[in-house]
Amino acid sequence: MPNLPVGVISADVIEKAVPYSETDFSTELLSPIDSIEIDQDSGSETAKRISWPKTLAIGPSESTRFMLTAGTLMLTDLLTISVCFTSAIFLVGWMVGTPLTWILFPHGTAILLCYLVIGSLMKLFPATAMSPVLELRQLVCSCLMSVGLLMLLNQLFATLSYTEVIIGFIGGLAAAFLLPLSRTISRHYLSRCDWWGERAVILGAGAQGRAIYDFYLRAPQRGLR
Repeated sequence: MPNLPVGVISADVIEKAVPYSETDFSTELLSPIDSIEIDQDSGSETAKRISWPKTLAIGPSESTRFMLTAGTLMLTDLLTISVCFTSAIFLVGWMVGTPLTWILFPHGTAILLCYLVIGSLMKLFPATAMSPVLELRQLVCSCLMSVGLLMLLNQLFATLSYTEVIIGFIGGLAAAFLLPLSRTISRHYLSRCDWWGERAVILGAGAQGRAIYDFYLRAPQRGLR
């Protein structure tokens, strides 16, 4: 059985749907979907409408789309964290008058790995159709938890210096502030690319189904196509 695309289902419409024959409907063209009018009987006050999506455009497979969508957001997050902690290291090094570039590779790599693991557990990659408020909370929590976990492990198995605490504090706060901003910007520009996002099918129509369709049509940065 082939893998089905991500589905958004209107239960309200499915419950009200009734069987019909091929001769009971007429079609009208909408963009970007076709709408099928279903007349239950001649005396019906309202006609049932079931959305019939067009054939999905030829493009990358679903697994490729998932990897591209998740990979671009992951790369954006890692780049933002790297810039924040690199800036914090150079700033603290300038304040104390001692170069601290030796901290950059081991500690930076550890923070990025922690963020990848925690962010994956919090479903931040690709976070398709996730609420912006929930995504904001998950981003901030993942970042701060990664920094806190690294400092805890450093304290337990090595020596945690005051300099490293200051770097973690400055870099963690900067990353927690810039991660939501960078992800919002990246989603805005990536949503213009045909290969970005996961395909979706809305089953049914009616007020609820149409509202779902209109919402995601106006918000392609949520990742549903």
